[in-house]
Amino acid sequence: MPDPTHQPEPPKTPGTPNNPGGPIRPLCDLDAQALDAFLAARAGGTGGAEGTDGTGPTDRGPVPAGLSERTDKVCELLSLLDLDTAQDPPSDLTTRTLAAIRANQQRQRFTKQLQMLTEPRRTIGIAWHQIATAAAVLIIGTSLLMPMMARQQADSRRIAGAGNLHLAGRAMAQYATDNLGQMPRGNVRPGMPWWQVGQSASTNGNAEYSNSAHLFRLVSHDYIKAADLTCPENAHADRGIHAVGQHDWAGPRAVSFSYQNQYALQVPRLNEAPDMAILADRNPIFNVNQDDHIVFDASIPMNAPSRAHRGTGQNVLTANGVVAWRIHPTVDPFGQEQMDNIWKANGINVYTGKETTTDPFDSFLVP
Repeated sequence: MPDPTHQPEPPKTPGTPNNPGGPIRPLCDLDAQALDAFLAARAGGTGGAEGTDGTGPTDRGPVPAGLSERTDKVCELLSLLDLDTAQDPPSDLTTRTLAAIRANQQRQRFTKQLQMLTEPRRTIGIAWHQIATAAAVLIIGTSLLMPMMARQQADSRRIAGAGNLHLAGRAMAQYATDNLGQMPRGNVRPGMPWWQVGQSASTNGNAEYSNSAHLFRLVSHDYIKAADLTCPENAHADRGIHAVGQHDWAGPRAVSFSYQNQYALQVPRLNEAPDMAILADRNPIFNVNQDDHIVFDASIPMNAPSRAHRGTGQNVLTANGVVAWRIHPTVDPFGQEQMDNIWKANGINVYTGKETTTDPFDSFLVP
């Protein structure tokens, strides 16, 4: 109904979370008086009898003059509240509420687990692709470093072998000083076998049946230690030999170096051919068979390098005490570019273990 006291409405403002419909609009003074009169009438017991359907009062009771129509409207509007009958909460409301809370928590856990499964796997804070990258870098680095390390180890063994040959050269020089310039040499004559390493001199009439026994005189006469007369590449070398009662190495595999063949009619003195090769890494054309005997291997080229350093070359000691690394098994004993193959005797290509040189300055290094 028209309100003579009605004032212009204030400007509308947007709703808020606590007031989604906008600002609260208060009742006009007449409606407020009508509502107060109705509530006062009910509180004073003048609201009339209850309705027959139990929904609330049907009579608004006495009200001040001029508010009758407004009070009727208020009474009619409030009677709608009695239509919504209150119900008691179910007895299992608490149980169902807690169950709903637990179900919601479980859904949250499942959601987090699914998110973890979809994310990249990590170990100690590192993704798998980072681990794979690091592994690839490590493999590549190792593949590059391993050959370098192998070469360094090979170079180290080669240098160590050269150092032992230097010691052998000094020992030979001292031996020659004490023995009228001769190289180490025992009781021999041409035609005797020179590759029976380990044969006892006492059982052969004091004759040496191996060329290595002559070299061993440096050990047995205390010019050098047995460990210093070995090559680091020789895994069979006996570095703990005690010279007392021994005149040779125990077997051909234990011999590290090949020595100038001493079974010739004439062997030069140490100072007569300073550039002549007299000691080097093992001669490759003489192999050791399964019976631990030395045999000539015709399948090996005469110019093949020693096997001691994986076929890359050999350390060679010359009579003047100089040690040099040589890729090819040749020397120039007189500086006249007449290269001498140190593995073989001139003019001989097949060996039975009794051959020797006809030229005293022909290098022929044998076990």
